Amino acid sequence: MKTVFIAGANRGLGLELIKQYAQRGWNVIACCREINTDHALTLLVQNYPTVGIYSLDVLTQS
Repeated sequence: MKTVFIAGANRGLGLELIKQYAQRGWNVIACCREINTDHALTLLVQNYPTVGIYSLDVLTQS
């Protein structure tokens, strides 16, 4: 089974990519800053057991 990593997974293109890959049976590593607040992403996880949600915040310092 193939695996894909998607950052910014809680909206827009990221959310749509999760749907597309999950429907094709891929393992999806979905990352976003706050995972508790997004209902659409939670529903995807409930419908597709190959999708996992992880908290990820990338901080850059100058």
